[in-house]
Amino acid sequence: MALAVALTGAGPAVAQSLFPTLQSYYPQLSREDVDRVEAAAARLYTGTGIGDMERWRNPVTGDSGSVKLIASTEVKGQPCRKLQYTVRLEQKNQELNSYVLNWCKTPSGEWKIVEP
Repeated sequence: MALAVALTGAGPAVAQSLFPTLQSYYPQLSREDVDRVEAAAARLYTGTGIGDMERWRNPVTGDSGSVKLIASTEVKGQPCRKLQYTVRLEQKNQELNSYVLNWCKTPSGEWKIVEP
């Protein structure tokens, strides 16, 4: 399943929650799963290069995946990052699902999802 969504926001410490977005596509993901996805993504907002990847795994649910930085741009003077997310749901024995989200840092310093 491929999904393209856009984001805007601030620094890694303050970012729009992915929970509603991920829950709409993967209702089986736990809050802890989403927290792990968000933490992996936050490490890619600054100081990384194109192609860098962060992996996540929840040992309780067995769900896992990765977040990869695939582009770094500026929009209206604000830094933006295009991240590719992959999710594997252990309980569903699914193949990897992949989607792309665009994040931009707002003037207030928050990272948010934006339209591409």
